[in-house]
Amino acid sequence: MILTNWTNGITALKPHSGEKLWEIDAFDKSHIETAIGSPIVVGEFIVGVCGWLGHGNEIVAVRPGRPAEDVKPEMVYRIDRTAPLCTTPVANAGLLFMWTDAGIAACADAVTGEIYWRERIGGNFYSSPIVIGDYLLNVSTTGEAIVLSATKKYRRLAKNELGEGSHSTPAVADGVLYVRTFTKLFALSGPKPEP
Repeated sequence: MILTNWTNGITALKPHSGEKLWEIDAFDKSHIETAIGSPIVVGEFIVGVCGWLGHGNEIVAVRPGRPAEDVKPEMVYRIDRTAPLCTTPVANAGLLFMWTDAGIAACADAVTGEIYWRERIGGNFYSSPIVIGDYLLNVSTTGEAIVLSATKKYRRLAKNELGEGSHSTPAVADGVLYVRTFTKLFALSGPKPEP
């Protein structure tokens, strides 16, 4: 089980006992922060998010420790521009996609942290982006569903109005996209494949 918080950084615990496996003090201590977005596994790294209301938001990537081999966790890279506070990054095909609460999206190399693109999308977001195939989707607090290309090159593909706001992250199951607004649940599916 992987946890993030400003005080301790990134921590790995055994889920059945709570025993600490490793911990790394990964976040900036020069000002107070909070970890709202969830940590994610990206290849061999753990990526965590922390920040404070638009000041000092940061994403860190760490190589996990291996206690059985006496290997300590190690900081790999830090991204402090375009780091979200509430939203969780998403990774796909070696790329890390970030979408800030203030509507700035970015793509970085998941191994090095090198930024490939950073673009102002507009709007405010509590929903986290998701990847569906080659598409990156997120929904703004006012109900705009934004679709970008999930590639190293920035391309804005679509903007669809849902008719009311949303704070919920879209989900996909069995080929159906679910989008929750304040009072509705949309279920969208493409054409069924031929048997």
